[in-house]
Amino acid sequence: MTKYLLPVNYLPHRPPMILIDRVLEVTEDSAVCESNVGTEGVLSNFVNEKGELPSYFTIELIAQTVGIWSGYLAKLHNIDIPPMGMILGARDLKYPKDHFDKGSALKIRVKKIMDDGAIASFDGEILSEEKIIASGRVNLIRVTDDDLKRLFKRD
Repeated sequence: MTKYLLPVNYLPHRPPMILIDRVLEVTEDSAVCESNVGTEGVLSNFVNEKGELPSYFTIELIAQTVGIWSGYLAKLHNIDIPPMGMILGARDLKYPKDHFDKGSALKIRVKKIMDDGAIASFDGEILSEEKIIASGRVNLIRVTDDDLKRLFKRD
């Protein structure tokens, strides 16, 4: 039995927008999660007719793994509602193929580069069969409820 809860407990997302199947490990500076590509499971809404996941999901898989890292650490500090974050940008995204193969078990690893409480930067890798098949750096910002009200205010 795993010591980790389901991803929905750490992310502000709700199905079907959760792309992570399992949390494998979280430390003070890193996280490892897993998702399976196929017609069943959390990625099933996003695969093409061949059951493949487009590689442009790399950025969101890495970002959601960072979200799980943040949500897990928040729960350790008795913060029940996972903090919300937004992607500011990504650098050095690399994925040699235009898709992740049907049946692939994707292991997503992130490592913190910096986190000042508001803005964070993480290096991420996606592996299949212990081989890196995608990577990149994601920069994110934590967003409060007040920030969201200001961002989406309509006059």
